[in-house]
Amino acid sequence: MTGVTQQLGRIFQEFNTLQEPLGWPMETVENDWLSPCFIGDAIEGTEHPWKPSLNTTQTHDMFDRLGQALDEPIPSAIIDYYQFAWSQCLNATHPQGNLSLIFVWNEQDLERLRANLIGHALNKQKLKQPLSYFFATTEPDGEKILSVESHSGRVLLERPGQKAFSVISDSLGEFLKEISPLPFD
Repeated sequence: MTGVTQQLGRIFQEFNTLQEPLGWPMETVENDWLSPCFIGDAIEGTEHPWKPSLNTTQTHDMFDRLGQALDEPIPSAIIDYYQFAWSQCLNATHPQGNLSLIFVWNEQDLERLRANLIGHALNKQKLKQPLSYFFATTEPDGEKILSVESHSGRVLLERPGQKAFSVISDSLGEFLKEISPLPFD
């Protein structure tokens, strides 16, 4: 178990403890967008409860293909992060503010994530900046992203399309230690 997966386990456990007494969040069921997160049998077109679900498939294929497309290996912290569990985005707090942790809902969502990460990487190349991989957005505006810098593993606060960024933490595992999840209303 890595520092990232250990902290994600804690975050999801805390989320479940906070959310269960309030009731699980609801999501509209679409047969072409099912998820292991749905609790019980989900019926097309209905609102159905969901909760984060551990990803037991752990396929690295998407990250292998992403690394090939970008001509560099993907940091293990990002692979561990996105392969840990299936979930909708989760709101959380950090000493520096509120954020939304990005997760994937299903296998198709992994492919959408791959396309978005490639787009982000191409933008970073255009700006002549070090490659990074996003994992969260700031709240309530969503205008800034939190990412892991490819070569250093540092967590960065970035504004897409701009060169300036701030270093928030030395590693994703260390950053996640300071995260507290928030329940859905």
